[in-house]
Amino acid sequence: MIKRPSRKISEYRDFTKSWLDKNEIHDGEIHQFLKEEINKSGQRIFSSYPDLSLTYKALSNHLNTPIDHLFLANGSDSIIKSVFENFLRKGDKIFLRSPTFAMYEVYSSCFDSSLTRFEYKFKHIENRFNWDKDTFEKNIIEIKPKLIFIANPDSPTGSYFSEEYLYHLLGLAKKVGAVVCLDAVYDHFSPSPLDYNKLIKDFKNLLIVYSASKSWGLAGVRVGYSISSAELSKKLHVSRPMYEIGNLQAFIFEKALHNTSLFNGIIKKVLSNKTRVESYFKNSNLMLVNTIGNFIIFEELQELNKILEEKIIIRSNWNSGPMKGLSRMSIGSEMDFKFLNKCIDMFSKGINK
Repeated sequence: MIKRPSRKISEYRDFTKSWLDKNEIHDGEIHQFLKEEINKSGQRIFSSYPDLSLTYKALSNHLNTPIDHLFLANGSDSIIKSVFENFLRKGDKIFLRSPTFAMYEVYSSCFDSSLTRFEYKFKHIENRFNWDKDTFEKNIIEIKPKLIFIANPDSPTGSYFSEEYLYHLLGLAKKVGAVVCLDAVYDHFSPSPLDYNKLIKDFKNLLIVYSASKSWGLAGVRVGYSISSAELSKKLHVSRPMYEIGNLQAFIFEKALHNTSLFNGIIKKVLSNKTRVESYFKNSNLMLVNTIGNFIIFEELQELNKILEEKIIIRSNWNSGPMKGLSRMSIGSEMDFKFLNKCIDMFSKGINK
């Protein structure tokens, strides 16, 4: 059994610093908009159970996808748990790449599935993470897994493959009767976001998972949703809780869905900010990993991290695996470029003394 962190131990983060360690997006504009909407609402959003038909309708309109192809949940990891509950039996074989979202392995252990990991390797010449596609594809044909979990773009590595390759992979999975759970929580930051309606039309074995945590900047609201064929979606709904999400969650998500300009603005600002941050690192000849997502990965340099951590919290200290020796910093819609530039400049001057 995988050891989970104790809830007796705080995940405290210094409130005086910028939180750039968990790929959250702290956007002042959407925060102000939602605060005003909540202030205008009545007490029933707190005291009443939700009418989620309204939330499903808002999501359906936003995606231009029929309601019976959708499933709402308390974060994307709740959808993943529902996939384990409804599509797998004890001992069924599942495939995933590693490292990836930790909850896949947690649920695999809880539901006694037979897990095969395909490890990433860091290619220094290309400054990117690669994985053995040939071995992966060969094993799909030979082992015939029941379920394939694959995140694209992936985290923590920032690895990404094209929609053309996705079609190839889905075709292989279809041949052996495998369901593919595609984790697309970072998809809106990719060069070519998915044509999800076409994909679920072409592949009845595909379930795509999204989250409001990343591209919407609503990690604290805990809302996830999936898009799939009506057949797969129906299976998820069999074991859904009485209410997939709470009334306040539904209210906030609906308001966000009705304001797509805010959503598009967040994506645009994050991508622009990432380009700018990357240029700071590259101009100082600091090693950057080629990534897709709202984060950058760079060589873990003790002195640079010490300077950065005066005002921001980043993710570092991976002790093993392909992420060892690397640090990750989230890219938000609001960044203190003056401080970042100062940090990199101070580090560069220090090593050039």
